[in-house]
Amino acid sequence: MPSPRDRHDTRAYVDRMDATMTASLHGLLQRQLKRHFSQGQPDSPAWRDFLEAVNAAYAEFDTDRGMLERSLDLSSQELLQANSEMRGIFLALPDAFLRLTADGSLLSYKASPAMEAALTLREMLARRLAEAVPAAADQ
Repeated sequence: MPSPRDRHDTRAYVDRMDATMTASLHGLLQRQLKRHFSQGQPDSPAWRDFLEAVNAAYAEFDTDRGMLERSLDLSSQELLQANSEMRGIFLALPDAFLRLTADGSLLSYKASPAMEAALTLREMLARRLAEAVPAAADQ
């Protein structure tokens, strides 16, 4: 920060203030200013207030994005944990779980490795349960 004793040279003082202010600006805002104001920025209190407001908005956006990314990371970890637990339950149970349409067509299934080896569920996909297992339809 320029010292008050440098104020005798007003232009040098303003230049140093600009350099100090620019150094504290958000990186994206610095790049935008450099691209659009290569000959220097306007020098007025209103301009400085505007830059501070834009800089604060950029900083707030970065903070919000960081919180969102953290939230998504936590949600992802929780979902992976729940998925792992469900997979463990499916593998521990000796049954097969079938997902059927209203007309009884097999959409998907989940079975333990032992059950999957005993059944031919893959061959039943997209077929109606009554066609694939006629004895089950009679009951």
